[in-house]
Amino acid sequence: SAKHLTQQKILQLLDAAFEKQPGPPMILVMDAKTAKMVSSCCSMSEIQKHNITLVQGLHNTRIDFPNANVVYFISPTLASVEAMCNDFDLQKNRPKYGYVHIYTTARLDDTAMNRIKNSILLNRIATLVEVHIDFFFEQENVVQIECSIPLDPSQRLNNANVATVANSVVSFLGTIGDFPAIQYSNTSPLCSLLAQTVHRTLQEYSRKKNVEFPLLDSPTLLIVDRVEDVIAPLVHETTFQALVADILAVDKKFSYGGDKVAELNDKNSLWCELRYKQMDEAIAVAQAKLKQFISNDKVAQIQQQSEVSLKDLSDAVKGIENYEFQKKMIDGQVALLAACTKEFESDKLLEIVTLEQSLIGRKQNEDIQTLSQFLRSPIVS
Repeated sequence: SAKHLTQQKILQLLDAAFEKQPGPPMILVMDAKTAKMVSSCCSMSEIQKHNITLVQGLHNTRIDFPNANVVYFISPTLASVEAMCNDFDLQKNRPKYGYVHIYTTARLDDTAMNRIKNSILLNRIATLVEVHIDFFFEQENVVQIECSIPLDPSQRLNNANVATVANSVVSFLGTIGDFPAIQYSNTSPLCSLLAQTVHRTLQEYSRKKNVEFPLLDSPTLLIVDRVEDVIAPLVHETTFQALVADILAVDKKFSYGGDKVAELNDKNSLWCELRYKQMDEAIAVAQAKLKQFISNDKVAQIQQQSEVSLKDLSDAVKGIENYEFQKKMIDGQVALLAACTKEFESDKLLEIVTLEQSLIGRKQNEDIQTLSQFLRSPIVS
């Protein structure tokens, strides 16, 4: 997956730094942006396996480790570069760390480079590399970038903003090794500008990496403008995940049954399987999983038997940890589905969704009376 490829790239950077300057485990220092990026695809335990003993925030108060080498993974902003240099310039007689490995998410501009050149830090640098990772994962295969393009038409064609978005897009494509053909809506000036900027940036990147672009069998990057489809954000999405966020206002964790909590993330395999399905399909899959769990799991079977052999009991004890894990995962999703279904039915969302789809299908005259009734209903806020 794209998330795995990004994780491997980050961990390889840590390995490369340690191989260049072997010694005791290193310190990893990140600013807020890079910390968000790394945490979206790497766990702390995975980072620690790659010769990192401690992770610190760049702008936080930090303990000195003058005998430990440090890896700075930072954004190429002057604020982050200044904070990094101050770790050494403000403590000339006792530097905060030993040798320094610097990885930046994008190219450092001349001002930032000059700041490093004029710092005591310069003599300690063992690595200075642009890694071109400027995105983070919302889900396993859902990538998000920091987009600063405004909706105001008079302010949208800002070359600096478009270039920032293009660089983030290219950093993702380069990380997963895709150099796609680009298609875009030529009715949108913003799409045209962004497509041209991404194409130009991809050409420059592919030349550096000595990769042909585009390849004959390359995938397609489709660039569209939200203003060309203003309806989609205004209607109810009826997949399981969308309803959980919409009608239950639940994001990462779902509390139920008093003190029970269901984690809604990529580590929950059943949640990942159900989240993009329509509600009726998600319920059917969950029911099938529950039946399969009861029929296959030794512990679940024993709980339904009046007499148990020593062998069955031994097998059950061996699988009890997996039983508890599977039971908790299924239990959480069933409770979540039940809560969603209850709210969906009590708020008469099926009728609202049906009306929305009917209006989208341009049957406004037929449904105007129904729409008027819904707008007067207390269930519509």
